[in-house]
Formats: sequence, C-alpha cells, structure tokens
Amino acid sequence: MLDDMVRAYLTCALWSSLDEAGEPLDANKSLSDFASEAVATATADCNRFLDENRSDLEEYCFTVQRDGGDSPLAYAGHDLWLTRNGHGAGFWDRAGIEQLLGDRLTAVAEKFGTAMVYVGEGGKVYIE
Repeated sequence: MLDDMVRAYLTCALWSSLDEAGEPLDANKSLSDFASEAVATATADCNRFLDENRSDLEEYCFTVQRDGGDSPLAYAGHDLWLTRNGHGAGFWDRAGIEQLLGDRLTAVAEKFGTAMVYVGEGGKVYIE
C-alpha cells in the first residue's frame, strides 16, 4: 500500500503529464498503472526528501494540517513533484507557508532534478 506522500506524488505526476497525443495521463491512467520500478523510484525519492528535510517538513506539515483536506504529507508529495519539475506551483507558493520555509524546500526539491513519466511496455507508466 502506498503512503500518502507517494500516492500524491504519483497522482500529481499523472495529472501534470501528457501522453503522446497530448492528453493528460490521468484521463486514461491511474495509480495501478505504474510499473513496480516507478513506484520504487517514487518511494525512494519521497523518502530521501523526507530524510533530508525532516525539520522543515515537520513545520510544513504543521502549517498545511490546519488547511483540512488531504494529509499534510499528501500536500508534500504533490508539491515535491511540481517543484522538482518546474511547474508554476509548488512549495514556494503553498498558501500559509512562510516564504523562507517554502524557499528552502524549493531549493532542495530542485536539486533532485526533473523527472518525467511515460507509458511503456504493456501500457505501464514509468518514471525517468
């Protein structure tokens, strides 16, 4: 079973990525379509981000917890995918987050480099 952060990270990857026809991947793919290797990569990236930013993420989670809705780590997974890939949203603009905290988390996420998803063999979704 996927934890909240990894689930949100992968969901955001589908939502923000396009297939070869230019359609959003989440129109035809779901979490169950990810190859086991992609899930392992996402899990490793999320865990590494957690390990390297524990105190900042505790502050982040405390702040977003007051927003209601998804779990705080789900917000972190979503923001990690968006931020590392240079989308127009992410840690740096999360409502309620102190700017310096958002900037620190953004700087670390950007060091992870970009990742992309693609549909490969057997219709499975992969991350590279």
